[in-house]
Amino acid sequence: RPGTQLDKTLKDKLITKAQAWMANHGFLDSAIAIETIENPARSETTIVLSVFEGEQTRISNIIFKGDIPIFPEALSEEIQNRKGSPLRTATLKQDRINLEKAFIERGYLRAKILAPETMIKDGLASLTFEIQTGPCTPHQYRCRLAAPTSRRCGPGSPDRRQCTHRCARPAARGPRPLRARSE
Repeated sequence: RPGTQLDKTLKDKLITKAQAWMANHGFLDSAIAIETIENPARSETTIVLSVFEGEQTRISNIIFKGDIPIFPEALSEEIQNRKGSPLRTATLKQDRINLEKAFIERGYLRAKILAPETMIKDGLASLTFEIQTGPCTPHQYRCRLAAPTSRRCGPGSPDRRQCTHRCARPAARGPRPLRARSE
């Protein structure tokens, strides 16, 4: 309503939301000012946000540290942030979760991805994901855990080629030849 002051908590909320949006688009040093313009003839108050973007932070490097049995290129496909794109702070948590899922699907049920470390220098960000894989679960148990009611590819199944789960082990290529014991 015209003639009333904009509540301080509303101002703070608007600034916080606008800064979060800017940070999610790579503008980490943005500054925001609020101005109100009253129009008594129409009983309106217009709120104007003045945004000073600053420099946009872009991702220069994505590093995966730890004992990594999966190619870094495959891990890069699991995350939303990409090299050369603006740093999106809101997606970093989801990137960590996606990486954990990728390791779990490949049999590393105790895999843990620590919160990504972000180093920023001269408008360029370097993301480092530290990975703790833990032991790999054998293929037949993994398939039973992933799909207990569907067709399994564990021991007793005639062919593991029917496995539809993403795992690190290739499908079987037929029966293994028996080797004679050397005495």
